[in-house]
Amino acid sequence: MKTVFKLVMAVTIAVMATKGGNAQLIINTNGNAHFGDTTTVDTTVTVHIAGAGSNGSMGKLAFGGRHNNHTSVIVGEYGTTDTDRLWLHGRNGLVFTDGEVPTDVFRFSSDSSVGLNILAPVSSRAAYIATDSRLNETSAAVNSSLQLLSSLSAISYRLRLPEDMGITPMDPGVGLGNGLNGGGEPYPGSGMTLEQDSLHYGLTLESVQQALPQLVTEDGDGIMYVDYNSLIPLLVVAVKELKQQVDDLTSRVEDLEDALEDGLDEAVPEVEGSHADYDTAENEDIVGGQLKPALYQNVPNPFNADTQIRYRLPESVQQADLYIYDLQGHQIKRITVEERGESSVTIHGSELQAGMYIYALIADGHEIDSKRMILTK
Repeated sequence: MKTVFKLVMAVTIAVMATKGGNAQLIINTNGNAHFGDTTTVDTTVTVHIAGAGSNGSMGKLAFGGRHNNHTSVIVGEYGTTDTDRLWLHGRNGLVFTDGEVPTDVFRFSSDSSVGLNILAPVSSRAAYIATDSRLNETSAAVNSSLQLLSSLSAISYRLRLPEDMGITPMDPGVGLGNGLNGGGEPYPGSGMTLEQDSLHYGLTLESVQQALPQLVTEDGDGIMYVDYNSLIPLLVVAVKELKQQVDDLTSRVEDLEDALEDGLDEAVPEVEGSHADYDTAENEDIVGGQLKPALYQNVPNPFNADTQIRYRLPESVQQADLYIYDLQGHQIKRITVEERGESSVTIHGSELQAGMYIYALIADGHEIDSKRMILTK
């Protein structure tokens, strides 16, 4: 019977060859089939699998599973309806390979915790993550994440060859020997040489496992993965926490400054003097033909031994004093300033307690300026 079938097929092929030129259907004795022109190098061949739907739709190529009416592998329409889609169906998953020696490019298995596993860099113009509440079983507000994120450790790294990790290396996706970026021997999975691979940044697996173990998963090869997308909402919450802390500290500093100014105004008496009012709002060093008085920031600041407070006073000033106050506005020290012109006063740290102080220059009963200094011990 087999001999008769082969004879019929041979006659059919011969007839097709005489009517269709070099277009041939060749069926070898091992069951392999060849479609198309076997003599012309550049030719276009179409294999049309027509189904029972409109215009031949619902056609599919199926392998295996006839005994239970559940095809194991399907290429084409899936099910009994016209979908006009390309369906790739494998009952236990899907694996795409590339290269002369087949190596995995991507894998999908329904029983894998990582779902679709792509063993190559992935790039896209845009990516969206579904967060619609209708897709979630439960949801809860996240109100605090700063403490968790502060325990994470960041690293920089470069990709390594995957053979040592138990993963079959993948050939480059564009051309043989060119890689995704072209030129040189390709770095498996990245399309670039090892020396060309760019620097990447990530988190140490150990720190994520300790702080946020729910963001770590493992594939069938034992390779661990981190859900970096889920870190974004936690970062937003952490930024909001930091902003609240900054706002609180800013408010406290403003309140403290107001209290210091009120205490300083009460501690420094307003004395009517004979000297003209010094307008410290002007920028010129000379006012009315004389030096404009000024008080400068102490150097060094903070200090733990001695510090110098520089000042400038015109010769016409009759009485000048440097006052030092604590944060409660209490007068700690009064130093009579004898020198005129550009000069300085030395403050000895041994004479004061460690802390923050306010110092002010008073000339002929008028406050020239006030500044802060910090003593550390």
